[in-house]
Order: sequence, then C-alpha cells, then structure tokens
Amino acid sequence: MKKIFVFFAAALLLFACKAEDPVLDDTSADVTVLKSDVLFDALGGTGSITVEDLSEGRLTAFSSSDWCKVSVNGNTVTVTADQNVSLDGRSARISLYANGKSSYVIAQQTGMEYSFLDGDFLAEMEGGVFDVAGISTFPVEPSTEYDWIKFVETDGGYKLTVSPNDSGNTRTGTFVVKCGDIVTTYTIRQKFDRVFSGNYTLDYYTSSSKATHKTLDVVFERDADDPDQYYICGVSPSGHKIPIKYDPSTDLLVIPNCAYLGPYSEGVWEYTIVNYATLDFKSNYVSYSLLEAYYIYFTFRYEAGKYTLDLYNSAPMFNKSRVSTGVSIYKFSAEEGVTLSSANKVGSVIGLIFPTFTQQ
Repeated sequence: MKKIFVFFAAALLLFACKAEDPVLDDTSADVTVLKSDVLFDALGGTGSITVEDLSEGRLTAFSSSDWCKVSVNGNTVTVTADQNVSLDGRSARISLYANGKSSYVIAQQTGMEYSFLDGDFLAEMEGGVFDVAGISTFPVEPSTEYDWIKFVETDGGYKLTVSPNDSGNTRTGTFVVKCGDIVTTYTIRQKFDRVFSGNYTLDYYTSSSKATHKTLDVVFERDADDPDQYYICGVSPSGHKIPIKYDPSTDLLVIPNCAYLGPYSEGVWEYTIVNYATLDFKSNYVSYSLLEAYYIYFTFRYEAGKYTLDLYNSAPMFNKSRVSTGVSIYKFSAEEGVTLSSANKVGSVIGLIFPTFTQQ
C-alpha cells in the first residue's frame, strides 16, 4: 500500500508541472545558443535561434508573449513576430529546453514609426493652404467631415486646402489621420471678417403704431482705425453720422444712447435718443441714460452675401415691462458733454421706429 501511495503522489506532481516549464534536475546547465536573430522592426517577420547540435534528446521552446510565436525543427527555433501597431516597443522571453538543460533568449521588437501630431491652423477668410507633415510605418486613413476642407496626399504627409469662407460666421473644422487605435486631429479655424460697410435700404415707421412706413437709402461707413466701428450716413438732414458698433462678444451692433452727433443750428445740437414703449405699445418713452443697458441693439442676418440688421429688444435689460422701439435724433440746447434732459430738449429731427437695414 505504501508503494502505491508514493507512486500516486509522484504522478500528481508530474501532472501539476506545465508542459512549457519542464522540471530540471540539480545538474542542469545552459543550452548553448550558437546564433540568435530575434530583433524585429514594427512590421514583424521571421527570425531564428540556433543551439548546439543535439546528439540525443529533443529541443523544445516556449514564448512568453502571444505576438512572438516559436516552432522547433532539430536544433533550430523559428521565431515569428506579429506586426506591432503600437508606438511602444516590446519584448518576449523565449525559453529553451533540451536534455535537462535550459537557456533563454530575449526577442525584441520596435514600436511603429508615426510622426503625425495634433495641430491647429488659423485660416483667413479668403481661405488658404496648409501642410500636414508626418510619416507612418503602416497605412493611415485620412478624413474630414467638412466640405470646405480638401486634402491630397504628398510625399511628406498631406496638403490641406481651405475654401473661402462665405458662411457669414467664423467656423471650425477638423482633419483626422487614423492608424489603428491612434487618432491624430488637426483643427482648422477660419476667420470671417464681418464687413458691414456698404449701401443699405432703411425701412422704418414714424410711430409705434406703425401707421406710416418710410424708407431711406443710407450708407454704412467703416472707421479707418477701428474695424468694428461704423457710421450710418444719410439719416440726419444735417448730414451728421450716427455711430453704430459691432460687438464680437455679443454678436450685436450697438447705437449708443445720448451719442453726440454735431450742431444743428446756433445753440442747438443733435444727439441719438433711445425709444421704447410699454408691452401693449400704448405708452412711449425716451431715455437720457448713458448706461449701456439703454443703448439700441441690432441683430443681423447674412444671406447671399448681404446683411440685414433687425432691431433687438434690449429694453428688458433695464425694465422687463418695456419694449425697444427704435432710435431718434433729437435737438438739444446742450453742447457736447452737458447732461441731457427734458429741460434742454428742443425737439425731434427724425424718429426711426422698428428700423430694419437691408444691404443693397
């Protein structure tokens, strides 16, 4: 019975040992490696390991990594490396066993070469051309979802062509280069220079009841020093220009309240004055406040290369029960720098109620 138990225990021990990890005796020595060719680039390929001639016994070999596969024929181990689509290099331990001896060789593989880097381009409104430089060990997939960005392959990467921007707004698009799990994104931002200068037709009413509709041909002139500052010419019979400024932060155009325009006659001067009404339009008001909340604001639309400016209801900025109705030019017996009030108001020059400017 004791002999049967010892035999059974030995059998269990032998079964528990993995096939790729033979049990060696205490007298084991290294398997002599005569030649080793197991350095691979990212493309992978086949190499070999040659060990000493084995007069008896059998050589076995095992790899520690799945990307590195081995097969044995006599005293030669053939090593096959898969492609490495990672930027990182890697290594695998190849264990060799024969005649109670062991040894190992480290197989190494470089990462793929990929030099495309995330980037940003700023294109002018007129469009432009940009070079995307980069190389890759493996084929890449270039793409863009934006029809205003075109690309062609070059020897050193890609050439991007950005079309002129006629969208009416600044815009942002992307060009993507993908290789396996690696994604590189190039962001293209294109300017849109809002140029409101030009000839316009001004449609307006003379009262909030919209009883009388009128039109005027006016001109928007751009300031030579401030590209966001414009002047409306052709409204005042005195020839004075009404300042109107584009605010990029709000995407609105603004006529300031109580803006000094110039002299009307001896001892009389012209100013812009904001008009607003109650929600039912039964009562109308003017304001002499210099606070920006009392300014007159305009939204705009850009269609077929032309702008249309519409009155924006900014009255709730200072009184939620009020409605913006427009802007007027008033005469005051007050020089520039003097506070305006009902006491120094002389009369109205022109009132622009619910004005709309349409570029011609």
